[in-house]
Amino acid sequence: MKLHLDNFEIHLAEIESVVSLTFDDGHDDHLPAAKIMKKYGLIGTAYIMPEEINDVNYLTVEQLQQLKQEYGWSISSHHKVPIIEHADVGASYDDITSALLEWGADEKEVLHFAYPLGKQDRKATLPITREKMLSARVAGGGAETLPPVDWHMLKTYNVTPDQTPEMIMERVAKARKYGEWLILMFHRFTDGEPENDLTYRYVDFERLCQLLSESEARIMPVDEVYNAFH
Repeated sequence: MKLHLDNFEIHLAEIESVVSLTFDDGHDDHLPAAKIMKKYGLIGTAYIMPEEINDVNYLTVEQLQQLKQEYGWSISSHHKVPIIEHADVGASYDDITSALLEWGADEKEVLHFAYPLGKQDRKATLPITREKMLSARVAGGGAETLPPVDWHMLKTYNVTPDQTPEMIMERVAKARKYGEWLILMFHRFTDGEPENDLTYRYVDFERLCQLLSESEARIMPVDEVYNAFH
């Protein structure tokens, strides 16, 4: 829908609220999570550190391609070292996206970035991020507005093992009530007891996926939310 006001137009997106499931770093335990999500008709956004691919406990190139081709995930950019510590930030972004493109990622999906450890510098690195990337996600802050105030400072909801699927669904319901974008952030998964705050149990994750699939929540990868507003 368009509203014509004098000499300019305002485009109103049809999305009133949305949930995105994002997965940081590219660990190999994300593949079983992708299988669970496919069971319930959901797809995620993987923020991948190219330098870790093929290392122990990380995805292989073949598994990364499987995430994209078989499970439909968006493959986006990440790095092990905070971007503020890079000597040439622009070159680092180019290296990340080039590697992911070589492995079969989509050229627009890779232009979405997750700040390593959530660190960035508004003066030194943020202008380069705006130039190189379509969006960039921090590592906390809660729910995001729709549309976001700043696509390069996207807030996230960090999922920790003490949060039950029902608790997360309460936050999803709140996001729907207030027209928010809830970007859920996951890191590691386990069949046993979580060893730290970055690990979530598969059994709880499956229950969450089931509840999301049964709810009226709209689930979309980060790049698709971006595309809806541009």
